[in-house]
Amino acid sequence: MSEHSSGNDESRPSGDPTAEYREPPRTWRGVLKYLGPSFATLAIVIGSGELIGTTATGAEVGIVVLWFLLISLFIKVGIQYIIAKYAMLENKTPHRIFDEVPGKIFGHSWSYWFIVIKWFFSDNIQYMGVFFGAATLLHYLSGQTIPILLCTLIVLVGVTIPALREYDFVEDFSTVLVMILVVVTVAAAVLSFFSPFALSAGDIAYGLSFNIPDSGFYIIFGVIGITGVGTGEIIGYALFVNKAGYGKLAGERGSEGWKDRMQGWLRVLGADVGLTVILEAFVTTSFFIIGASILANSGAYPDGAQLAVYLAGAYQELFGPFGYWILIIGGFFALYSTIFGKLNLLTEVWPDILNQTERFSDLDMRRVALFVGIVSPIIWLVGGTVTGSIVALLFLGGFINTMALFPEIVTAMWILYKDDERDPEFQFSLPAKALGWASLIATFVMLAAVLVLQI
Repeated sequence: MSEHSSGNDESRPSGDPTAEYREPPRTWRGVLKYLGPSFATLAIVIGSGELIGTTATGAEVGIVVLWFLLISLFIKVGIQYIIAKYAMLENKTPHRIFDEVPGKIFGHSWSYWFIVIKWFFSDNIQYMGVFFGAATLLHYLSGQTIPILLCTLIVLVGVTIPALREYDFVEDFSTVLVMILVVVTVAAAVLSFFSPFALSAGDIAYGLSFNIPDSGFYIIFGVIGITGVGTGEIIGYALFVNKAGYGKLAGERGSEGWKDRMQGWLRVLGADVGLTVILEAFVTTSFFIIGASILANSGAYPDGAQLAVYLAGAYQELFGPFGYWILIIGGFFALYSTIFGKLNLLTEVWPDILNQTERFSDLDMRRVALFVGIVSPIIWLVGGTVTGSIVALLFLGGFINTMALFPEIVTAMWILYKDDERDPEFQFSLPAKALGWASLIATFVMLAAVLVLQI
């Protein structure tokens, strides 16, 4: 999927003013070769939130909120596309975009500060709840022959080394992780329909009928933040689009043919965003079905990574060793891909944040990335080992992540509001604007409604 990094016969010679442009693909086969930011993002998205958060939600709240889960997946994609398109057209990073939103506090936009605070707290809290879980599942994956302490060190090294590699490697590695996850989780969900606890067509229809649960609003609110593209992944997607170079492949702004090439690469962006939502819907729905069927009917269930082990035991009773290994392998790859993807993202995020400040912009950002890549997993490992409750940490981090959607909604609204100032050829179409505003308003209403109901 790393076609964007290779040479191409359609590029101009270096002396040409439009050097280094590349003609966008004109066929679906050609487009597929350039899809990639979606996989780097999905490696983060379809991990801990789905394995632990979505599964636990399915068990605790039940199938009644299936409609809510699906809507929360799809409407956030509108925010993702708006910010990524703006970043691509204007050749700006996401944190610079947040810093442009009106309303300065101490020299920076309130939106920028809100997101910075989110990166400090939400992700560290969530990933304290994930790191030790991955080590626990590796312990079971080895048949409990590798001591748990050694497993934590293996995960520490096994995540840090690939996460600090170049973007092309990260993208390809993420693609492998995502495809393994999709196959394994869908297989586990299909197996659930052959169990005594299988959901019926009537159950699924009830879950899509917009009913409101009697309780569990805090859990639902947290789920908005940990399933699908959340605050961090929306930012990460824009960063990965920049790394993939979609905007740069159009060539120098204003050069001959630039508009046509940019339109072509924007179509690639649209296809990549579409792939994101389709694959995440498959995986998220699969974990939710597993929770609402198998886990909900299995009595009291444990916390954190033990949840995956517990589910694996239930699957073994129902389907034999095949069912057990489906859950153990799927659980490990879910947690590992989340840690790997998030760690790689953080090595992009903090240099971008510091680049927006006069005091730190002259730092060697490669060293900053290396520091973040080494220190972050150590913090997660120590914190997760000390605090213990993985599910509680996930939902607390998810709650903060959900709150951070508000500045992203405002930023996306600001982008749409300013759309008339741009070249008409690159303005959002009326249907796209309508869908964008609907997405933003629906997200805002969902967040506000759940907050009010919780209070």
